Amino acid sequence: NKNIEKDDKRYLFEIDKLKEKKEISEEQYYLLRSGGWARRILEEKTFGDSKNVNSKTPVQILEEFKNDSSKLEIEKYEKEKKKVEEITSERDKILNQQKNIFRKIEQTSALFTWVLFILIIVLVFLVNLADFFDFHRLIILRLALTIIFSLLAIIFGFNLLDLRKKINLWISAKLKIILIT
Repeated sequence: NKNIEKDDKRYLFEIDKLKEKKEISEEQYYLLRSGGWARRILEEKTFGDSKNVNSKTPVQILEEFKNDSSKLEIEKYEKEKKKVEEITSERDKILNQQKNIFRKIEQTSALFTWVLFILIIVLVFLVNLADFFDFHRLIILRLALTIIFSLLAIIFGFNLLDLRKKINLWISAKLKIILIT
């Protein structure tokens, strides 16, 4: 078993070198690395001796494979390759759908945030109009809002722009939970 490990390491080094030099294609590289037939032929060619592995060994294995009656391996490889491509394509579709959902969530939360932010500004503006029209109830509301905003600013460093950002993040998180789960 130790000889096979040495053969494998040296063999893998040789096929990596061939791939770097672009002397073998990506498909040939995959076949040489993953084909069980390649391991069998490697053992036959090296007689279990790592000293017999050289830069020509992978090329010889490919040539023998072409001449061999192992066409079933190619068919099996092609089927596996097709499955991988289908899975990759399906994964890409799902990722694109997810990306579109997240984009729509961000747009929706931004819209809700702006609407809520504008409503808060209008409310603050209307409360400040109380001075001009002498609405006693609005004066109490204005005083309450002033105290609340002041306390939030002192304690948490709160301001209306931060509120808009926080509301946007909160709405976005809630929409993701609702739409994704």
